[in-house]
Amino acid sequence: MPRLRDGLTCLYKSRNFWGYICALVVCAIIALAFFHPDAIEGNQLNQYDIQQGSANGHETKLWYESTGQRPRWTNSLFSGMPTFQISPSYPSDSMFRWIDTLMRAGLPAPSGLLFSMMAGFIILAACMRLRWYYALIGAIAWGLSSYFIIIIGAGHLWKFITLAYVPPVIGGE
Repeated sequence: MPRLRDGLTCLYKSRNFWGYICALVVCAIIALAFFHPDAIEGNQLNQYDIQQGSANGHETKLWYESTGQRPRWTNSLFSGMPTFQISPSYPSDSMFRWIDTLMRAGLPAPSGLLFSMMAGFIILAACMRLRWYYALIGAIAWGLSSYFIIIIGAGHLWKFITLAYVPPVIGGE
């Protein structure tokens, strides 16, 4: 089984390396253009599930502000439920935030989400040793498929982020 370092060295030395970088830049431009002018002007997309989630977590937020402790139970949903299902917080969150920031390339929301979907496909294509222009075509088709755009609008962000990480995980196998 090849080691990761060998694979990265092989990618860097391949003639497709700069093509993949170019493909990522094109994907960033497409992601910004798709949500233009809202992403550039700083407007926010009203996502129902995000609004509902904020309302569901209001009780836990008030508890944390008054006591300084993270509650593990809320009475505001379904006659009570554990908070790890609605607002999880763990020590490993900082690592995930770092990876997520890297995958979104610092682009404003929701452009960063769309870019992460396309970048994940480019990573898969690079692992499969496809030429960069095939990777770009596949990434655009994958990222702009209608279901992904619909779940961004609905606010199903955790589902979207999970789907964005599927291609790189498959590539890492």
